[in-house]
Formats: sequence, structure tokens, C-alpha cells
Amino acid sequence: MTTLSNPSIKVGILGNLDAPFLKSLAQYVYRTESLYLQIQTENWEEFYRNAPASGYFDLILVNRNKTSKVSPNAINLVYQHFPGAEIVIISNTNEGSQIVESLGQGATGYVLERTDLRRLLPQLGKLAFGNAVLFDEDSLRQLTQYHRPQRVSETESAPATLTKREKEVMSLVVHGLTNKDIGSLLDISVNSVKYHLKNVYFKFEVSSRIEAIRVFERYFLVTA
Repeated sequence: MTTLSNPSIKVGILGNLDAPFLKSLAQYVYRTESLYLQIQTENWEEFYRNAPASGYFDLILVNRNKTSKVSPNAINLVYQHFPGAEIVIISNTNEGSQIVESLGQGATGYVLERTDLRRLLPQLGKLAFGNAVLFDEDSLRQLTQYHRPQRVSETESAPATLTKREKEVMSLVVHGLTNKDIGSLLDISVNSVKYHLKNVYFKFEVSSRIEAIRVFERYFLVTA
């Protein structure tokens, strides 16, 4: 095992220890200097009981499929107890309804077990710093088809109602500010900024900052 004196991204894995994809994923995380695997367990109870004393994670990867020992409510529990963590679902199915349900419970990403780990790990690093919502190509395609947008008319109303804070965050995102800068200006934590952005992405049914900006500019940005 490589000892890391100052690992930048703290990772937890919740899922079947004998699942081939999770085994490979854990090995990749273990060998990547910028990632530090703090804990890997098969169920929520063990995960919560054995979590580090600091209670802090940057990323928590949750295995969700029919053979997994992880309870359906685990995503909610992870989101409630570790609000600062980005939650990525690892699954063997990319049904649109399950993806939407996972996002609604607080997940920030959704990838299939067949995803190329060499491409996945760099994206996990970006996700940990709040730069994007993470999907593999197949899952993103399914999500798009599940929520295929209708043709936009001139009189069409906004896609969803944003809270005052979400509007404040997006107004600063539009101007190119980072999550850290937004947090400083609004006097909130970076995790709070990421939380609000996660809600905006879900409401807008988008998966990136650029897409969110486009929707916000169309429906919410008032110009003179």
C-alpha cells in the first residue's frame, strides 16, 4: 500500500466487496496518489459505524443493483449524514427512472459498472471539486430520453422554480465565478454552493455548468 501524507480526495465505497467492478475500482483508487480510500463496506450500517472520526468524505461511491447488499434508502442516509460528499451511483442498469430517483435522493453522478476506469477516475477528481455532474455516456443518453424536452415556444414558462439562494448562486455562476468565490461572496461554504448547484442541475435536467447557464439565461436572467 502506498502511504499518502496529504491525500487530496477522500473516498468511501459502499457496495459488494466481491463485485468485480468494485474490486477493480478500489484497486485503482488505492493506486492513485490524488485519491485516498478511507473505507469500503457492504452495507450502510457498517459504513456509518466504521467511518473516520472526522466524518468527512469528498466522494462516496454507492453500488446500487439487484444483487447489492446496499439498502434502497442508503443514498438518502449517506446524503443526510455526509452532506459534504459527492455521491456517485455505480450500477449495472441505466433505467431512466432509477437515474432520476438517485439524483432526487442526492446523488451527483451515475455510472455503469462497465465504465472504463481509466476514463472514470479523472472525472471523479473533477467531481470532487464541484465542477460537474458525472454520467457515463449511456446513462446520460437514457436520462435525456427519459426527460426528452418538448419544443420550446415563445410563451413557455420556466422549467422549474428556483429558490432565492439558487438564483443568487446561478447569477454568480453566469459571471464565471468558481464555487469558492461564490461561497465567499455569499458567506456560505463551498459545500453549500455545491448543494445548491446540485439542486439546480436536477431542476433544469442538465448535467453541466454550461447547460445550467444556458437554461438560467433563457428563463431567469433579467436584462435591461
